[in-house]
Amino acid sequence: MVVAELVSNCYAHAFPDAAGAITVTLRRSEQTGEAELIIRDDGAGFVENPGSKRHGIGLVRRLAQQVRAKVDLVCDSGTMWTFRFPAGAAAEAG
Repeated sequence: MVVAELVSNCYAHAFPDAAGAITVTLRRSEQTGEAELIIRDDGAGFVENPGSKRHGIGLVRRLAQQVRAKVDLVCDSGTMWTFRFPAGAAAEAG
């Protein structure tokens, strides 16, 4: 659901000139056993306002909480969301 929300947000907001790239990467760290999901675009970016009523951002953060994900958001030359969360045996133990 997070990927669908963020990719649809990219199409709706990131590319005012209708051109750009979106990448989605998912990998598992052999050292920590955590999964890392990165969703990145090279669009306009945005400034996250802590009191914002933007429902998409709140939805993404609530979904991340459900899987105990740590979330990093960088809005510099586009937008990059990084989610780190337990995977495999680490998820089952938690």
